[in-house]
Amino acid sequence: MRKTPLSGLLLLLSLALPPSAWAQSEFPVSCENVTGIRIMRFEVEHWQSGPGMPSENGYFYYFNMRLNEESTAALIALRNATPHENISYNGWTCSYRNIRITVNGEPLISSAPVWNVYNGLGILLPFVRKEDALEAARRVCPTLTPQFSEGWSVQ
Repeated sequence: MRKTPLSGLLLLLSLALPPSAWAQSEFPVSCENVTGIRIMRFEVEHWQSGPGMPSENGYFYYFNMRLNEESTAALIALRNATPHENISYNGWTCSYRNIRITVNGEPLISSAPVWNVYNGLGILLPFVRKEDALEAARRVCPTLTPQFSEGWSVQ
């Protein structure tokens, strides 16, 4: 690789940035801050406008983690402090906040991160397969029994 004055300048600039400038926002979840888990099943046909949602057998599942009051406030503060990023998804340019959800330090990755939701109702992560949503529930808090619903239900 041939070095140019510009590549040297870019290297110097990158070294001048604090490590936090390169860090991805991260939010840990566990039995300590999750108060309830709901898995909601949706028919994918209602989500096909726009970038669409991946599915298996015509359905996808939103995995909803309700948080305690303190963690909800922390999540909202983190969401508001996390800049929007533009990514390409299914041929669309989407803007989202790239927050990594972790369980015991390991990432909890949804089937379509651009559809992740972080709000006062908790964290909602979409999964193509019900089994993956159930596995996420077991990872987050094995002592909580997930509630199931058809469509939106945030009770």
